[in-house]
Amino acid sequence: MCGGQTKKYYNGRLKGILKLLVNYWLILIGFTGLSMLIGNGNQMPGTLWQFIGNVTTFDTSYNGAWWYLFVYILLVLISSFIFRCSNRLPDCVTFAVSFIIYSSAYYVRFSISDKNWFLTKYGLIGMTFF
Repeated sequence: MCGGQTKKYYNGRLKGILKLLVNYWLILIGFTGLSMLIGNGNQMPGTLWQFIGNVTTFDTSYNGAWWYLFVYILLVLISSFIFRCSNRLPDCVTFAVSFIIYSSAYYVRFSISDKNWFLTKYGLIGMTFF
């Protein structure tokens, strides 16, 4: 992609991510408020760091199904780079690299302890990348 195309590509993607995050934040804040109203404030919002982690999607302690938001946002942000590399390499090389990333991420996700945030995220991103 040329400079203008890349800027246009990212502007559209960033608007989409922002719309997604606004909806996510509305749901997150609504359920956090509801949780506090019914007396579960110690679980949701929990600590300030738990709340910040959930707002930024770095942590999904409130709802495990939200793990995909961080992965989706990251893949969208690096998608232009991924597509450029993919278009420059032969299909068999792209497939082989993608398969290696997937396989190593699978191993990390299911065989290595999930105590390390970076390894956990690599497992999720690498398996979704393929």
